[in-house]
Amino acid sequence: MTTTNLSNEHLEALNEDLAEWETFYEHPADIKNRTMFIAAQAAVSELLALREAAEKPVAAVVSWNHPTEERKCDIRWLRFDVEPGHLYAAPQLPAVPDGWVMVPKEPTQAMCAAFNDSDYGRKSLRERYSSMLAAAPQLPGNTK
Repeated sequence: MTTTNLSNEHLEALNEDLAEWETFYEHPADIKNRTMFIAAQAAVSELLALREAAEKPVAAVVSWNHPTEERKCDIRWLRFDVEPGHLYAAPQLPAVPDGWVMVPKEPTQAMCAAFNDSDYGRKSLRERYSSMLAAAPQLPGNTK
């Protein structure tokens, strides 16, 4: 297997191809494939946006030396659309996107029990899936 570094031009061409290929899967039976192409487009677009953001400096750190001041440097803002807080080279992404949850790779006993509870025959798959997600263990500091 060869490793290739993808240039922004390659990624932009790939995104155009994904958009075109996605149109071939508009039939409801092809929703899984269409969703895959849409997700791939979103991932490529996000990577391009992160690369662009990483290339644009937001501030310059300048040396500072004055006998009456304790500080040794100063920040000169180059952009003024930056919110107060920590300064990163690229925007920080949420660990889990909105509308998604993180669950174990293998379901726990509690998750399986919630999915196969005594109302198994009366609940829809969506209701059983929701019960299973509710029974999933949470990471420390994570809220539902």
